[in-house]
Amino acid sequence: MSGETSVRVRTLQIAVGNGRYYGGGNAVDKDAAIDDRHLDLYSLEFRRAWKLALMARAFRYGEHGAWDEVRAIKAQEFEIRARRERSVNADGEIVTQTPAHFSIRPAAVTVFAP
Repeated sequence: MSGETSVRVRTLQIAVGNGRYYGGGNAVDKDAAIDDRHLDLYSLEFRRAWKLALMARAFRYGEHGAWDEVRAIKAQEFEIRARRERSVNADGEIVTQTPAHFSIRPAAVTVFAP
């Protein structure tokens, strides 16, 4: 990937989205949009899972990037690798394993609406 930056983290979860909402109405990022031509990634990098409860409202509105324990990144592509193979979930289904590559394909889908 051109302009590649590599970051090694301990994380509970990584989410990548191409629109604003996921998982029953949570927002990946408050400024994310389906047509902004980039992906939004967040990584939960805290050691104590109970902090997740404190972040519930922030996740609902896409404001979790303000927390020190949440890494938020925007890019046109991401590659995620793990020491051990991990499942990748898309819309509630396991679709592949890590390593996983995510990228934007501009104008890949044509939608006709009445």
